[in-house]
Amino acid sequence: RPFKTEKDYLNHIGKEVEVKLLTPVKGSKFLECVLTGYDCNNIQVKLNDEEFKIPHQKIEKVSKAIKFD
Repeated sequence: RPFKTEKDYLNHIGKEVEVKLLTPVKGSKFLECVLTGYDCNNIQVKLNDEEFKIPHQKIEKVSKAIKFD
């Protein structure tokens, strides 16, 4: 399910998440990355050894990444 509360974000720091965006960031509207931080204005993620912030207003939804082995 999509993250809705601050607790959802804080419980998943350090874990892989899927981020669906309203506008492209790093050339894509969909990112699979590690959630490294959260505050009231942004989430911070790590993608390919690069950390950056994404403003909440650019995010459509964030959810736990599902891995199939």
